[in-house]
Amino acid sequence: MTDAVWVSRGSGDSDLVLGFKGDAWTWSNERRELLTAPDRGGLWASPELFPKFFRSEKRKSLPDFFFASVCHVVSERVANVLSQFDLGREDVLVPVDVFKPDGTTPMGGQYYCLNWGAQKEAFAAANKGAGEYIYNPNHKYLPGLGEIKDDYVAVTKAALQGTDLWTDPATRMGIFVSDRLHSALKAQKLDKAFTFYRCRVEG
Repeated sequence: MTDAVWVSRGSGDSDLVLGFKGDAWTWSNERRELLTAPDRGGLWASPELFPKFFRSEKRKSLPDFFFASVCHVVSERVANVLSQFDLGREDVLVPVDVFKPDGTTPMGGQYYCLNWGAQKEAFAAANKGAGEYIYNPNHKYLPGLGEIKDDYVAVTKAALQGTDLWTDPATRMGIFVSDRLHSALKAQKLDKAFTFYRCRVEG
């Protein structure tokens, strides 16, 4: 593994949050929180808790990566790449049916809810204006719109070990990938769907 790590803001990027309805809309707040809380914190949840279907409110086609109601969703193209790497668990990709706005026409292609298989405690700091944000375990870091750029986020060398896809308890919405997974997504022209930024590795 090369000394590089990449981060996507995931649902912290408003462009990736799309309007959907589905069975999750009928859930109680308690059940929704079983997914949304782990999703924000990057913890694994039982596949049985995930939605069985989504209906797009407006779109007739979808990007390869987006946030829908209670979880992140990836296309079959992305899933095919992810499945070749160490995701931490075998049940990270949970199939979900996605329909067009009419509620009956399939969107086309298979989609998967992204369950989290691994966490790493590797977040170190992030530039913020002229100063620097240092991780405080009492406050989860969330960058504002337009703030992230390459080398904005710093991680320790612990990020270079273990799984290729992970979240960090220091961030509410950051999604981290290894350099080799980033390269594989880029080779399939899928990296732009995630809006990745390079992290600087310290220590």
